[in-house]
Parts: sequence; structure tokens; C-alpha cells
Amino acid sequence: MKIPNQLKPFISLALMIVIVAGALFAYQTFTNKREAGDSGLSATEPGQEEAAEAELVLAEDFMVYDIAGKEVNLSDFRGQPLVVNFWASWCPPCVWEMPDFNQVWRERQDDVMFMMVNVIDGKKETEKSGKKFFQEKGFSFPVYFDIDQNAVETFGVYSYPHTFFIDKHGYFVAYAKGAIDAATLQEAIDMTIEAGEMRQPPEEATGAGAETDGAGTGEGGTETGGADADQGGTADETDGE
Repeated sequence: MKIPNQLKPFISLALMIVIVAGALFAYQTFTNKREAGDSGLSATEPGQEEAAEAELVLAEDFMVYDIAGKEVNLSDFRGQPLVVNFWASWCPPCVWEMPDFNQVWRERQDDVMFMMVNVIDGKKETEKSGKKFFQEKGFSFPVYFDIDQNAVETFGVYSYPHTFFIDKHGYFVAYAKGAIDAATLQEAIDMTIEAGEMRQPPEEATGAGAETDGAGTGEGGTETGGADADQGGTADETDGE
């Protein structure tokens, strides 16, 4: 991924920046393992896991279209760890990170599902321009089109790129605002898979107080070390107008 020099310090930040609901236990375990070089699970304080379970937030469902025009729902992928990336062809940071996303998809497609969601506003981005960009670049990751803007409205996304990491049970684990590189993406995927193994499915966790009315504003996960928006790491819908 060719990224301008001014963004590189932000991409090299520690993977996790802000701890929010639903990710505390997974984050602390992940961080301890990295620092200690230990492949086993780190010990936690009594009651810590139970507290984290009570704060889990489910990702709210949305509907997009695949490249053949078929309706696809987020919930169709329940049971698999999921990376949901919002992008547009006019967004430079989106273009910078896409080769890394494609590389990681090709390496990890047996472990995780990708939803690369092209945001269609009918002005700066159309379904035609999005498909043309995707096909010309020759990417192999799965691409979807948010023609009705149902996905961005559901997740509260207003700048791009924006990436959400959702475990196999449908709970938010982490998110990244801005461009991220392959190493950061790999680490976040590993954390998402691990979180899914430690958590219970929603129907089993309901009695423990897990939330089921998830929101997509990033409040259900840990923010990853993407490029800062103020440093050109994201492009919002008003850019270039």
C-alpha cells in the first residue's frame, strides 16, 4: 500500500487506542499476549470476563447488493468473523489501503469474511463508477454496493474509509477510522477471531445481560490505529464538492 509519508506515523500507532463497550476483555488478553510473546491466554482479574460479556453490543443488520445485484444482509454472515469496510473510489485513503485489504483477503479468506461496501450517493459515486473501479483494479475480495445507503445510515458512517470488525456471533470487536495497513488488519482479524471464541452466541448470552440492540457508531468495539481524520486519513462526503 503506497501511503503518503504524513500518514505513516498514525498507521504505526499501537493497534488499540480507545477502549469501549464490548472489547475490554479481548483487548487486554490480546495486548498481554503481544507484549509477553505468549501464545496462551493471559490471566484476568476475577469477574472481568463476566463484566465484558455484559457489555457486548450486537451489530445492527443492514442490506446491500452484491455485484450481481442480489440483496445481501449483514446477518447472512452470522457464524463467521467479519471485516466490514466502507469505501468510495473518489476517496484517496480508501484507494491507498485497498491493495493491503486484497492481499490479506487472499491470505485469510478461509478464516474471515470481508464485506467491502462501496458507498453509493448517486453523485460522487454511482454503482457504475464503483463497479468500474473494482473491475479495473482486479481486486478479488467480495464487494457490495450500498445503493440505498442503508449500511452507512445503520452504522452511522460519515467518512471513509471506515472498517468494523465483528466476531462470529455478530458482536462488535473493533473499528478503524482511516486507512490501515496489512499488519494492522491482520492483528485486528486475529483479535476478532479470538474474541468470538471467548464469547457466547446472543441467544445464550441474553440471560447474562448482553445487549441486542446494537448500534454501528463504533461504540461497540475498540478503535484501531488508523490514520487520523485531521491528517487526511479519511475523506468525508463533502470532500471535493
